[in-house]
Amino acid sequence: MANDSYYRGMRSFSLFLVGGLILVAGCTPAPEAMTGKVLIYGRGNDAVTLDPADAEDGESVKTITNVFDTLVTYDDNGADLVPALAESWTPNEAGTEWTFKLREGVTFHDDTPFNADAVVFTFNRLINPEFPERNGAAVPYRADYAVIEKVEAKSPYEVVFTLKRPSGIFLRKLAMFPAAIVSPGAVKEMKEGFKSNPVGTGPFVFGEWVPGERLSMLANPKHWRGAPKVDQVILKPILEPAARRRQLSGGEIHMADELSIPVRKQVREDKNLKLDTCPGMNTAYIAMNNERPPFNDPRVRKAIAHAIDKEAIARSAYEGEGQIATTLVPKAMWGHHDGIQNRAYDPEKAKQLLQEAGVAPGTKVKFFAMRNSRPYMPSPEQVTAIVTQQLKEIGLDPVVHSPDWGNYLNQVGNGEHDICLMGWQTDNADPDNFLFALLDKENAIPPKAHNLSFYKSEPVHELLIAAQGETDQAKRLELYKKAQEIIHEDCPMVPLMHLDLAVGKRLNVEGYKLHPTGLVILRNTELK
Repeated sequence: MANDSYYRGMRSFSLFLVGGLILVAGCTPAPEAMTGKVLIYGRGNDAVTLDPADAEDGESVKTITNVFDTLVTYDDNGADLVPALAESWTPNEAGTEWTFKLREGVTFHDDTPFNADAVVFTFNRLINPEFPERNGAAVPYRADYAVIEKVEAKSPYEVVFTLKRPSGIFLRKLAMFPAAIVSPGAVKEMKEGFKSNPVGTGPFVFGEWVPGERLSMLANPKHWRGAPKVDQVILKPILEPAARRRQLSGGEIHMADELSIPVRKQVREDKNLKLDTCPGMNTAYIAMNNERPPFNDPRVRKAIAHAIDKEAIARSAYEGEGQIATTLVPKAMWGHHDGIQNRAYDPEKAKQLLQEAGVAPGTKVKFFAMRNSRPYMPSPEQVTAIVTQQLKEIGLDPVVHSPDWGNYLNQVGNGEHDICLMGWQTDNADPDNFLFALLDKENAIPPKAHNLSFYKSEPVHELLIAAQGETDQAKRLELYKKAQEIIHEDCPMVPLMHLDLAVGKRLNVEGYKLHPTGLVILRNTELK
C-alpha cells in the first residue's frame, strides 16, 4: 500500500521537544516528517478501532474524522451540511431516491481512485450483513442506515441511493463517521487488519499506531481541500487529566481535551495556555439494564432515579460547570422537551419502591463505571463514588467494575451490567441521534448495543420511526416530545448532566475550532 511506504520510516520512533522544536529519533523518517511541524494532541484514552464501520467510541472517531471523508459533512463553524466527496445531491419528489454527483480527481491514500464503486462498496459494508468484506467489523451503527434499500453506481461519478421510505435525517446520517468512504482495495487486501491500518481520502494519512502510546498521522498533500497546516499529528493517550495539563504546561503536548473541572480552571489561570469552550450537545447518564432482574421492574428503575442526588453530582463532580439533565436530549439541541422535570431526590421514596418490588436489602448490583474522563463526564471516579454511596443509602450493594475502555464498551454493549455510567456526544446534532441510537429496540442488540438500557418500547419505536420519516421539523418535534414523555414514565435510564466541550491549547496553536458535534477536526490547525 502507498501509505505503508510513505510511513515506513515512521516505525519505532521517539519524540523529543527542545525549545519548541520536535525532533524525531530512533528511525529514518520520511523527509516530510523531518522538516515539517508536528502537532501533539493529548487525549484521555486510546482508540479502539480505526475502521469506520466498526467504531462506536469518540477516541476512535478522532482518527477516523481526519483520515477519512464522507459524502457530505458539517460546516466548520456549526452543524449545517455542506458538500464533501459529493459535490451536489438531488432527491426525487417522493424523497425516496437521492442522486449524488461525486467529486472527480480524488484518490485514496493508497493511490486508487475514489469513485461511485467505492461509495457502493462502503455502504454495502454497512447495510448488508452478508457482505463478504465486512471482515469482522461489528457495524454498531447498522440500524442508522437500515433505511437504505440499495446503492447503485449510475456512472463513475454518479451514485443513487434508494430508500425504503422518505427520511428527514438521511443526509445527516451520511455526514456521520460510520459513513466515511473506505478504500475497497485496502479493505480487501488487509481484511481484519484494516481496523489498525485505515485508508481513506482524508486530510491526513494514517502512519502508525502503538496502542497505549501514540497514533500518528501525516498530512495528505493531495487532499481535495488542500494540504493541512501541520505536517504530522500525534495523538497521545494520557489517562489522567492532571497529567495532560502538566504535559501541556511543560510543552510536551500542544493540545489536550477531556479535562476535569479543576484542570480546566488551572488551564485558564496559566498565562502560557488557553482554554477554548463551546456548548456541548452531550448527556451523561446511568443506564439500567431493563432485561436483568430486578431492573426489569419499572418500580426499581424509578427507585434508582429517586436515589440519585443530581445536585450533589453537579456540585462535587462538575463543580457547578455542568447542566443537570432532565431528558436524554441535550438542552443545547433542538428537540429537548422543556416540560419534563426530574424525579425528586427522595431516598425514602426509593426505599419504599424497592420494598414494593420485593427487592431485599443488601441486593448486589453489578455497577460498571468507566475509569477515565470523557467529554460528558470529566471526573467519572467522583460520579462513581457519589452514585455508589447513594445506592448504599437505599439498601443496595453496588459492586463496581471498571475494565479498560475497550473492554468496558464490549461488556456493557453485551449487556453484562445491571447499571452502568455512560454518555453520548452527538454525531449529527439531531435528537434522533440520542433517542433512536440510545433507546430504540433496534439498537438493543448485543454484542455492540448502543441502547445500554436494553429498553424495547414498541410505542417509542413507532414514534421514532415516524419522526425519521417526517421532513417537517415542527411535526418531528411533536413526535420527539411524545417519545420523551413515554420514556420518562418508563424510566429506562437516568439522565445526569450536560457539559460544555473544552480543549486546552498552547498559545502557538492557532486555527483550531471546537465543533458542536464534538468532532476533532485538525486540518486547519497551525503551529505558529
